[in-house]
Amino acid sequence: MPTSTSRASFLSVILEDAFWQDYHAGRCSQALICAIACSGLPFTAATNQWDLQQHVARRFREAFLQARSTASDDGMIRLDDLEALALMIGFEYDDAGGSTLHSSLGTSS
Repeated sequence: MPTSTSRASFLSVILEDAFWQDYHAGRCSQALICAIACSGLPFTAATNQWDLQQHVARRFREAFLQARSTASDDGMIRLDDLEALALMIGFEYDDAGGSTLHSSLGTSS
């Protein structure tokens, strides 16, 4: 099972107070909420962290791809979704044959 310590050097900077303000005001994207939850799971006492992390990672991927498919015609993407992508870009999905985020975005992995 991979650890998230190797990803620690790639974490984006999200100010905690600003995140919570946006979260409570309903301004955070679902992708960002899932990415933060996924990144934080290794620091919890949950006994099935890897399974939970995979579940939340799949929810991130669905939310991110949904956001991209409904993006404006000019291709603009919300900053929240970019921050979420920065958090999740190196995450190892355990998808037993499923599509990876890279292939879903049309890039090579």
